[in-house]
Amino acid sequence: MEDMSDYKKYYGGKILRNSLIKTIPKMCLGAVLFARIIHRKENTHYLFCPPTLGDSILAFSYLSEFKRQRNISHVTVVCTPNYVQRLCNYFPDAVDDVFCMKKWKLGALREFVGSKLGQYYSCLYIDRMTFVFLTCNAHLRTLWDNPVISYPLYAKAMLYKISLASQPKRPKIPEADISDYISKFKLKKGRTVLLNPKANTVCCDVLKLLEATVMELTARGYTVVTLTENDLERPIRGTQAIPCNLEEAFSLVSYGGILIGLRSGFMDVMVYANCKIITIDDKDYGFKSFFSLERLGVNPDCHTITYDGNNDAAIREIIQILM
Repeated sequence: MEDMSDYKKYYGGKILRNSLIKTIPKMCLGAVLFARIIHRKENTHYLFCPPTLGDSILAFSYLSEFKRQRNISHVTVVCTPNYVQRLCNYFPDAVDDVFCMKKWKLGALREFVGSKLGQYYSCLYIDRMTFVFLTCNAHLRTLWDNPVISYPLYAKAMLYKISLASQPKRPKIPEADISDYISKFKLKKGRTVLLNPKANTVCCDVLKLLEATVMELTARGYTVVTLTENDLERPIRGTQAIPCNLEEAFSLVSYGGILIGLRSGFMDVMVYANCKIITIDDKDYGFKSFFSLERLGVNPDCHTITYDGNNDAAIREIIQILM
């Protein structure tokens, strides 16, 4: 029987053992994947993207400038087969090839590259690979919590090391046929508010706020709907759900003219639409400055509300922005 009398020694050792049991196989897999990928194709530069929509599209927006300024003729994006893979189609001049990996494999690869051993080997191929959020000499918390650094500055100065005067390229998102949506949901051009209540990192509960906002906006003559990914997702009370893909959502937002939702990677795509965007941030969310839509310099009609649970104050701020 194990000796549990020394609490710190027992549980500290147990946590360490469990961590090593999980980490060592993952690191080994990451090393194998690293070796396979780097020798897969010689005449290309690999861009490894995280499985997140916003981080990836922001990296893609400066990829053309990276190729031009660093004299790189061919770029292969390594990503997961989800929305990130679809984003590659929006940057045909920047992305030459796509290599998809399962999320857990990409996680193992990033774990290896983030280790001391992985950093040593990746430095040997530094001219042939770039890792989003790993290719810099600073801890992520140092970047995200710094009010001076924004994502564009990070992308230019740290990720790609290109001129600070570089401008982002707009994604070429194909226009979707939304005529059926317009007639079915009676959408008004420029007077339709589309809600996006989902996010991965901003976790404040905005359900009551959005329900109250729907009542206020409807009374003012706006049409309000909720964007969903499928028929199973429930819309905000008082609205109808519009299940749609990314291209359809982009066209709907451009037509409706107003998007309100939690700060998420979805907003990083929609920021390129011709619309007014109101993002809702949790007061405890610590990365507002780094991931600020306003600091992207893409859409001048972006606004951020920091929600502290006061619905009346938040609704007044939303109405003020819309007026």
